[in-house]
Amino acid sequence: MAMYWAKPTTFAEVESIYNNTKPMRGRNKDKDVRPIGDRARDHERVKKISANCYLLMNGGYYDDVFQWYYFRGKPAIPTQAETVALAPICWKRHSDGTETVTIRNGIGNGAHMSHYSFLDRMLPRGMGFFIQNGKQYIRVDAGEALYLPKCMYVPRHIFDQERIRYTEWMRATDDGSALTFRRNGDVFTLVGDKCDAPKPPRTLVNKKQKAKYKDAMTGYLEWISAMAPMLQVDDWKYRSEMGRQIREFHNESGYYHKIPPKLMRDVVIKQDHPLRLAMAVDFVSHYGTIRNIQSQADVSQVRTEFNRWINKHCGFTKTVKG
Repeated sequence: MAMYWAKPTTFAEVESIYNNTKPMRGRNKDKDVRPIGDRARDHERVKKISANCYLLMNGGYYDDVFQWYYFRGKPAIPTQAETVALAPICWKRHSDGTETVTIRNGIGNGAHMSHYSFLDRMLPRGMGFFIQNGKQYIRVDAGEALYLPKCMYVPRHIFDQERIRYTEWMRATDDGSALTFRRNGDVFTLVGDKCDAPKPPRTLVNKKQKAKYKDAMTGYLEWISAMAPMLQVDDWKYRSEMGRQIREFHNESGYYHKIPPKLMRDVVIKQDHPLRLAMAVDFVSHYGTIRNIQSQADVSQVRTEFNRWINKHCGFTKTVKG
């Protein structure tokens, strides 16, 4: 089942693929299924809606033939309008002679690897698809990266049947997540507004709360620095014993580094705390720089690592929306 790189760049090329491909026989006889390339991958196909509208499809909620690949409920066929709106790529020729291509991301919040591959192989030449920081983008030639949101719009029959806890993301009307481009020769220009990529969440430090422990944290880091060469962090049994002590102290099962923030703040303050050594082992085993300081850069690195570690375990940070 070879993957085919078609990348039709004009309406005429899409039309030619359709006209020069024989429909599939067998189980999909009389359904006008015309594969793009390898006939073993017949779910990747070109569909004719009218003389002025063709779709490049890859199966899914929107597909009138291959939607059973994904849908587990009562069989139903999406309307033609839903199929056109939700297709990964829709080519149209308008009455004024212009051509547009509309591109849509996968449906739902998950990763849609086969959909991404399909777009990569079927977008017009000169138009690229790429992923950055878990988000999908379209770039025309060397222009601006245009965010392509994931689609939350599903056909009405899917929306009506799948209203359960894990499908609250679904929308029964178009969510405006598609990008449309007008072709002018070899140039594609975005039609309408671009979509804004969501900002990543931010981690904020409660500096006021942390300041109360400044001297205690400095003293604890100095103590860990002195102890680090003697800690047997390469010995799995030794690390496990330290973890057992922490779990037993606060009656907790699981990984020993998941210590309650209030308890960790007590460890920092009290020099005779029973868990002071065990948490030092946790830090040194996770951040080994402190065991082999060779330069001032290493000293700075240790401070950075200690800050990250102490912020996490003492509960000095919180995550907020971007």
